[in-house]
Amino acid sequence: MRSALAAGILAILTVPAVASARPAATGSAEGTGLLVTVAARECPTYQDIRANLARNNIMESLEDLGEDTLYSSGEPVNPKKELEGQPNCKPITGWQFTLGSGIKEKASTGPWGALSIVTGAEASTVTTQATTPLLGWNGETIPGISLHGAATFELNQAQAERAAGHYLWIQGGTTADPVLYTSGPFAGKYGFGALRCSIDDLNGDNVETIDFPVGTTHAFCYAYYVTPPPSSGTIVIRKEVRNAGSATQAFNFGGNVSYNPGGAFDLAAAEGAPAEQSFFRGETKPGEDPWTVSEQVPDGWFLADIRCESNGSQVTSDRENATVDIRLAAGDTVTCTYVDVLKPPDGVLLLRKITEGGTGTFDLKVLDSDGQTVRRERVTTDEEGVPANGRPLALEPGSYRVLEAEPHDRRGVWKRVGVSCDGKAQRGDTARITIAASHGAVCTFTNRLTYEGRLTITKEAIGNTGSAAFQVTSPQLPEQQRKQIAVVRKEKTKVLAKGESTSDLPFGTYVIQESAAPGTSRAGWALIEVDCDGKAIPFEQGRAVVRLTHSDPHKHCRFVDRYSRSPSPPGPEPGPGPQPGEDAEITVAKTLVSTGSGPTPTSVYRIEVRNLSGATASNVVVTDQPGPGLVIVAAEPSAGGTCMRTDLYVCTFASIPAHGEATVMVTAKDYGGGGTYNRAVIGSASPDGDPANNVDAARAKSPTRHYKACGSSVAVAARC
Repeated sequence: MRSALAAGILAILTVPAVASARPAATGSAEGTGLLVTVAARECPTYQDIRANLARNNIMESLEDLGEDTLYSSGEPVNPKKELEGQPNCKPITGWQFTLGSGIKEKASTGPWGALSIVTGAEASTVTTQATTPLLGWNGETIPGISLHGAATFELNQAQAERAAGHYLWIQGGTTADPVLYTSGPFAGKYGFGALRCSIDDLNGDNVETIDFPVGTTHAFCYAYYVTPPPSSGTIVIRKEVRNAGSATQAFNFGGNVSYNPGGAFDLAAAEGAPAEQSFFRGETKPGEDPWTVSEQVPDGWFLADIRCESNGSQVTSDRENATVDIRLAAGDTVTCTYVDVLKPPDGVLLLRKITEGGTGTFDLKVLDSDGQTVRRERVTTDEEGVPANGRPLALEPGSYRVLEAEPHDRRGVWKRVGVSCDGKAQRGDTARITIAASHGAVCTFTNRLTYEGRLTITKEAIGNTGSAAFQVTSPQLPEQQRKQIAVVRKEKTKVLAKGESTSDLPFGTYVIQESAAPGTSRAGWALIEVDCDGKAIPFEQGRAVVRLTHSDPHKHCRFVDRYSRSPSPPGPEPGPGPQPGEDAEITVAKTLVSTGSGPTPTSVYRIEVRNLSGATASNVVVTDQPGPGLVIVAAEPSAGGTCMRTDLYVCTFASIPAHGEATVMVTAKDYGGGGTYNRAVIGSASPDGDPANNVDAARAKSPTRHYKACGSSVAVAARC
């Protein structure tokens, strides 16, 4: 794998390696050991740049970006995937990056649009060089490979503390000029594309945080710019309603002006309370498609007017189709106002359904003044926040009530959050209306799907005390990031992580990423165990994956770290570790070697850990978890390993070389009557290409017994 990576990077990134000392910290040389490599790239079009994990209107590029990211949630940014994802982009030498302690969104406006900047900016900036040596995840030298248009620097103590607290921010350019629009060789040359840094590659703005997953001391940041850039303009879409009462009505829009999936965006307006959204977008050059906006006019509403104002742009509106085409002129602001009037058909009841947090099917019934059911209707929503309409229901003049039956949903619980008829909010859960031959009614029921998923994280430290930071991310919903910190003041004591709530989570997969928190040195610490609800699970680079389901909605996960400054026992020569973007593929296999006889038979198991890759795997951890009735009494590792007991037996190997292997011999006593099993789970500080082969179990049937089993606990077994 090392040779394949080198071949890929050589095309534009490699020069002969130059021996050099570790880069000095910006503004200080306090020797924290935390390194950051920044790289800048220019691209011919926005389509040559991949979007970050969340493609939405937080993106600050003047046009939508190309394909989706190659990264999964929590995966560190690395040169290999950046090169694979943006092969048409070239290095920029002399580009500046600015560090700070906070973020101010869309604070810098100009021909480049509106870009976010850091607050508390540091006076000195980081400037990319023609070349800089490529270093590994822990600053180790990788012979023969250097990066073009990049620079590596070491954090000072204050920066390291901010990184541990998730508030070391970095931006491209300077706070006064985020695309160096007035700066010498870069004047008027670049437009912002994307910024990805460390594991903060969620949103597409000009500012990101720098973090260090546990087991790593080197992070990468990549900034992308388009040349030549378009000049920017502003498009403002406004929504006004009439004859609608005081209830707020959500209107769904689409078109390429929005970067949200499908171009969707919503505006919620009430009578006398218009709504609007601004979009900073690139000018429309000859031959390019215009910016488009379209409204989905709800049933019972009438689009009365579209008013557009501009100064130099070409704007075409079509009220019949509720669309606007905008050929945006540089520096212009186009404001288009959609005016809708509530006007249900005469003698007809329209039932509408809006859902939040999910979609579903809902049954409604209409009761007359005598309480008799006169109509039934079923409405299914297809998209959150977008109204779904039932069939028009023709009714005799009179008074009616509408009741809704909330469905059962395996994902969570539906709760009603609003009912309105003819623009007026209704009290309670029942809609009350009057139908006449000369007018009808529109009733909207809004429901929210609430989730029952909950994730609890605890932290335990062995050998020292300190703090750990956790970031929880949903691959399905990357915007669902939550951050917590656990402060351990006493060894071998479980401490609850606190911070942003990890309750009320949608069911699905979650990635938990651990890193050191403020005040805790990364040196000497290693993650040695992760278990959820008492079951050991695999991990890589401080990252573990769990799943919340309807049948298992709550997970309690424990992270155990060990501190040691003692040298590792002698073992195989480690050799070079994985380059950033490269995996160290490790696997585990467990076999039953022998089974004894007697009241409490003794069994011996062999755990084999193999490194199938061409790179060294570092800090490989083997956890042995016995099944019911099985008690581990000894664990003996091969050369270079050490074993200890936490809640389970944990054996660690400082490294397993390329294509190497290690073993652990486990001795266990069976107090449970036979038919049990023994699991082996592995983790490491290196990225692992296939975590699916990191768990194995051996199952054996104990000899036939002619007596009652002693029981499963050590205490009971001791009395047998």
